[in-house]
Amino acid sequence: MTGADPPTRDAGSRRFVAALLGISVVGLVLRVVYVLTVTRYDTRNFYDAFYYVGQAGELVAGHGFQTPVVGGVSALHPPLTALVEVPATWLFGIHGGTVPQRMTMAVLGAVAVGVIGWLGEVVVSRRVGIIAAVLAALYPNLWIPSGIVMSETLAILFTALILLATYRFLRSPSWVSATLLGVGCGLAALTRSELSFFVLLILVPAVVITRSRSGRARVGLAVLGIVVAGVVVSPWVVRNLVTFQKPTTLSTGDGGLLLGANCDATYHGPELGYWSLGCSTAVPPSTDPSVLSARQDHAALTYMRDHLGRLPVVVAARVGRIWDLYEPFQTARFDRVEGRPVEASWAGIGAFYLLAPLAIVGFVVLGRQRRTRWPLVMPVVLVTLLAAGAYGIIRFRAPAEVSIVVLAAVALDAGWRHWSSRRAPNSG
Repeated sequence: MTGADPPTRDAGSRRFVAALLGISVVGLVLRVVYVLTVTRYDTRNFYDAFYYVGQAGELVAGHGFQTPVVGGVSALHPPLTALVEVPATWLFGIHGGTVPQRMTMAVLGAVAVGVIGWLGEVVVSRRVGIIAAVLAALYPNLWIPSGIVMSETLAILFTALILLATYRFLRSPSWVSATLLGVGCGLAALTRSELSFFVLLILVPAVVITRSRSGRARVGLAVLGIVVAGVVVSPWVVRNLVTFQKPTTLSTGDGGLLLGANCDATYHGPELGYWSLGCSTAVPPSTDPSVLSARQDHAALTYMRDHLGRLPVVVAARVGRIWDLYEPFQTARFDRVEGRPVEASWAGIGAFYLLAPLAIVGFVVLGRQRRTRWPLVMPVVLVTLLAAGAYGIIRFRAPAEVSIVVLAAVALDAGWRHWSSRRAPNSG
C-alpha cells in the first residue's frame, strides 16, 4: 500500500481527547487570570462564600460542620462545596482574597469544560464536542463562578456529568450506567439541595423510556439508581436527622430562602422578584437552625397565602430575572454583593443573549435529526421552577448553562455544515 494509512478510529479518538485537554487548559488559564486579576481582591463582602470557606476552615481544625466564627452545628448548605475546599485550606490556610480556595474552583471549572465537550460529542459528534468545549471555556457565565468560592461551579460540573451519564445510559442501559447516574444525582444533591430533583426529572424518565429492557428490568434499574443516589446522600441526611430538633434532610437554608423572597420588599418596588436579607431575618432567632428554618418557612407561607393575588406578578418577575428578561442589568448590580463583578455580569448577559437564540435553534436541529434532546431540557425546567418558587438570580441558572452551551454548539455546527454544503458546488 502506498502513501499514509487512513486515520483510524483510535487516532480520531486520541485527537479529540487531545483537543479537549488543550481547550480545558485554555479555560483554566482564563479562569486563573480572572482570579488573580479580579476576584482575589473581593475581600469585603459577606455572602455564601464566607460560609463555605469558613466551614472548610472548621473542618480542617477538626470542628466538623459548624457555623463559621459563631460556632454551633450547621447545615445551612449541603456539604460538598466546603469539602472540596478542605485540601486547599489545609495546605495554605485562609488568607485575604482566599486565592487557593478560588483556584480550586478554577480547576474544577476547567474540568467542567472538558466534560461539556465530551457531552457534546456523545449527543451529536466530535465536532460539536469541540465547539461546545470552546464555548464553555469562553462563556462568561461559566467562568465567572470559577472565580468565586460558591457552589455554582460544582453544580455546573455535576450537571454535565449527569447529562453525560444519561446519554450513556440511553445508549446502553445497564446496571453500571444506572449506578453511575445515581452517583451523579447524589453528588449533585450534596452540592445544591434543589439538584436532588434530577432524580425525578432525569434518572427516572431515562429508565422508563428505555425500550431495550423489559418492564421488570426497568423497574430494577430505576430502583438501583434511586437507591444509589440515596446511599450517596445518606451520611449527610442521617447526620442532620439526629442532630437537629426539626426533621432536616439536605439543608436548613430553605426557610431563609423562602422568607427573604416573600415579603413586601420583594413583592413590590425595585426588588420585585428578588430576595431581601432583612426579610429573611424577620422572625425570632433560635440556637437550633432547624427551628429557625421552620419559623421562616411558616412566616413565608403565611405571607404567600395572604398575598396570592400578587403572586403571579412576582413569579413572572422571578422567572424573568433568572432568564435575563426582566431588569437584567439591575440584577447584575444586585449580584455584585455575591462576588460577581458588575462588568463580568454584563459580559455574561451579552453572551447569553447571543447563545440563547442559538440554543433554541440547536434544539430544533436535534429534533429534525431525530436525536434525543429531552435530557438537555431538564436543567432548563429545573432552574425555571426554582426561580418561580424561590427568586430570580443569575447564578441559580448555572445548571442550565450547560444545556445552553451544548445546544448552541449544535446550532453552530449545523450552520457550518449548511455553509459548507452551499460553498462546495461553487468551489467545484
